[in-house]
This record gives sequence, structure tokens and C-alpha cells, in this order.
Amino acid sequence: MSSSLDERIKSHQHIRKRRTLMTFGSYLLTFAVALAGWASGLLELRYAVHFLIMSVAINGGFYLCFLSNWNLSRKDPNLTEEQMLVSLFPPLYIMYFMDDNQARSAVAMVAIIPLLYGILGIDTKRYIRVAAAYFGGYLGLLGLLLWLKPRLVTPNSELVLLTALFMVMAQMALIGGFISKLRASLRAKNHQLNEALEKISVMASTDELTGLCTRRELMKQLSNELSRCRRSSGALSLCLLDIDHFKRINDSYGHQAGDAVLKKVAETMQSLVRSIDCLGRYGGEEFLLILPQTPLDGAFITAERLRRAVMETSFSEVAPEFRVTISLGAAELEEGEAMEALIARADQALYAAKGAGRNRVVSAGQTADTLT
Repeated sequence: MSSSLDERIKSHQHIRKRRTLMTFGSYLLTFAVALAGWASGLLELRYAVHFLIMSVAINGGFYLCFLSNWNLSRKDPNLTEEQMLVSLFPPLYIMYFMDDNQARSAVAMVAIIPLLYGILGIDTKRYIRVAAAYFGGYLGLLGLLLWLKPRLVTPNSELVLLTALFMVMAQMALIGGFISKLRASLRAKNHQLNEALEKISVMASTDELTGLCTRRELMKQLSNELSRCRRSSGALSLCLLDIDHFKRINDSYGHQAGDAVLKKVAETMQSLVRSIDCLGRYGGEEFLLILPQTPLDGAFITAERLRRAVMETSFSEVAPEFRVTISLGAAELEEGEAMEALIARADQALYAAKGAGRNRVVSAGQTADTLT
């Protein structure tokens, strides 16, 4: 679980770092406009260089935040709003030194590009805050220009630019909010889908009545254990067991009593097996126990412990002093043996246990003399 969480965090951090590099690419677009202004004689080269230095510093700073995982302590680990707000300063700096109204308008529009990267990450309210910061910054810039460089301000052109900026930012805020709601809805649906898939997985692998593994899950686990044994040395044994005279219980006390017996037998046996063992309902009143790293004599001891525990269990919910017994057949995997052959030998041992009078454990290969 912890490993899976670490992998998800690592993946998210990788995406954030990659997104920061993409954002830096959008800064370079504005830098290209600044260079065009310098080539046209509208901006001194040093201011374009200042813009580039600020771009590297800003994006490098955020990249280091993601690299050091500092951002994980923040409410928004993507630092989306912070990146959008900081991205406004370099273009505003360039616009102040741009000696032409139209060129400054071009930078103002290109400066919106970095803000597009946040359209998927923040809601309408936060986007409006960013838009207000941009408007406030640009109005502050106009105030400085009117005070220090009034010749560069053309009121009519500035009004058109402000209107265009307002329309663009308003649309971006609305679209961003809409997309944010869609993403939230999609996350909720994905969560519901994952929960449903998990429930289906549990239902497919867990017997509803006993809470043990289903036959399908047993075969999957046994296949995995067989593969492990083929890769490395180690014993593997099976115990196939059956509740004695189970049909009589159903006939005499009803199927609800039979279900109660199945459930209690399963609980009793499950409480006695190891965490590495796998106990499941093989079918009807039959159960299969997979015993990894266990030779045949160890399987016999385990089976005998289960037999005694079930025999000593009271089933008062069925009838006073009511008891049941189980018969068990144990088999150990032989070299090169297939799964079906191993189960068949355990089944033959179980059949021998029933034939010898039930309520006993028989190991595969035992002779008739030893069963008497």
C-alpha cells in the first residue's frame, strides 16, 4: 500500500516538473516577442535579457519545489495559482520599457499564454483572482507610464486593449471553472468505479456464505504456489476436506442449518491456519487448504488439528449438543507434478478417509492396512 502511494506521488511530481518545463516554453514565446521589440528598436536588449533571467529563476524555483517535494505540504501541491500570479511580473516588466503602444499590446496578449496552463487546475473563483491581479498589474503599469512616460500612453488604444483583456480573461475563467467542475465530476465517477471494481473483485474471490476464497481464487493461488515451487525449492501440500454426512443435515434440519454449519466450520478452520495458507470453499461442503512450505507430515498434523477442532465445536444454533465431523485427504506436490494431478491425489486420499469410516485424516499413498 505504501509502495503504491509512493509511486503515485512520484508520478504526480514527474508530471508537475514536466508541466513546469512546458510553462518555461511559453515564457520563451514572450521572450521571442521581446527580442522582436529589440530588433525593431523598441526595447533595449538588456531588458529582454532581464526577462530571460527572471523566467529562468521563476521556473527554476518552482522546479526545485517539485524536485524537493516541498509542494506536497501545500493545499494545492500543483502550486497552480502561485505559478500563474508570478508569471505576470516578467511581461509587465517588459511592457514598461517597450517604447511603442502596439508592441506593448502584443506583449500583453502573449503574456496570457502561461495562464492557459492553469485553466485545468483551478476553479472559477481562483481564476478570477488571477485575472484581477493581471488587471491590477496592468492598471498599475499604465499609472506609472502616465506619470513617468505619458507620451507612450494612447487612451483610446489602451481602452480597446483593456476591453479585449477583460473579455479574454472572463472567458478563460468561465471555461476554466466549467472544466474544473467536469474534472471533479470525473474524479468522483472514477472513485465510484474503482470502488465498484474492488467490490466485484472481492465478490469474485470471496465466497459469500463462508467468507473464504472461492474455487476460482483457490486455483489462482495454487497456480501461483506451483510456479513458486518450480522456481525455488520448497514443499507444497494440499488438504481436501469434506463435512461428513452433510446431506443428512440439510434433510433433517433444513438448508439454513446447513448454511450455519458451513459458516461455522469455515470460521473454526480459518482461525487455525497460518497467514501464508489459503483456505477456500472448493464446492458444496468441500474445502481446500493450500499449505505452502509444508511437507506431507506437516500437512497431516495441520489436518488433524482442524479435524479435532471441528469435532469439538458446538453447533447449538442447529440443535442442542449437535456436532459435526470432517474427513480430510492430504497430498504433497511431487517433482514435475501438474496441479490437476496433485488435487486428484488429495481427492483420492479424501475418498479413502470416507471409506475408512470418516472423521479422520488420510495422507496420499497410505496403504489400506494403515487405515484400519
